[in-house]
Amino acid sequence: MAQKVKDRHELFNNWNNYEVSTVQVGQDGTKFLKVWGFGKRVDLAVTQAKKNAVHACVFRGVPGNANAMATPALCSDPTTLDANLDYFYDFFETGSTYLSFVNLTTDGVFRLQK
Repeated sequence: MAQKVKDRHELFNNWNNYEVSTVQVGQDGTKFLKVWGFGKRVDLAVTQAKKNAVHACVFRGVPGNANAMATPALCSDPTTLDANLDYFYDFFETGSTYLSFVNLTTDGVFRLQK
């Protein structure tokens, strides 16, 4: 199903709606991140959290903490996403290329009981 450019812009305008924090750094310098994702179902929220983790590394940077220095974004030019919208739309499509940058997930899901 083809999408209009406006629809693609809307998708990427939601990238500011997540949180990411550094948990620890592995011996090889790998950073373990805690990332939040939202979705109508648990599996959709987990998928979105993985996308958010990669997006943070590429476009926002990762905050530091007492055990790890902050990591700047790989892409510091704020116009890159818009200039390459088709590429990044395909890159972040569910089950696509972004997953090759997610090494390990616990898919930790905690439900609040009422």
